[in-house]
Amino acid sequence: MPLQEEPFGDPVVRPVFSGLLPDEGARQRLDGALGLSAGNAFGLLEVIGGECAGALSLYPTGMAPECAGQSQAEILTSQRLDEILSRLRTRPLLGGDEGSRLSLAGTQDKVAVIVDGDSIALARDGRPTTHILKPVIQALEGTVENEYFCMRLAARMPASSLAGSSPALSSKSS
Repeated sequence: MPLQEEPFGDPVVRPVFSGLLPDEGARQRLDGALGLSAGNAFGLLEVIGGECAGALSLYPTGMAPECAGQSQAEILTSQRLDEILSRLRTRPLLGGDEGSRLSLAGTQDKVAVIVDGDSIALARDGRPTTHILKPVIQALEGTVENEYFCMRLAARMPASSLAGSSPALSSKSS
């Protein structure tokens, strides 16, 4: 949306905010799990808003994210990580879980985490994250390997803006 002094109307604002949310399948599961009417983008953002792609944060009036040094993170064991990845099928983005306020667009289930050395932690209360983990898509064989290949290919392209270490992958099916 371009900068302007006049307020933007619904036809402009609604698609922008809807674009911050997961795509249809995950969105429908979230609506159902949270008891929201289908297609209620603003109601869904009110519950899961928090951190969104593009350095945008959405919080209800009177609620603000914790400062990075004060916010919590749950260090995950392998067992707890498996539980979280399995839970994403019924509760995309862990929407509605206490301390979890995050919205990431796209079709695939995912969760944002903090990777620090050999540890993986689940961010709470607005703490910035470093990585996105995606579980295996049961109906589409090879998606993990395909995503890994595409990331490695992109990293080798001359105009690449990808930096950092290789992604951690697991082809474990739950």
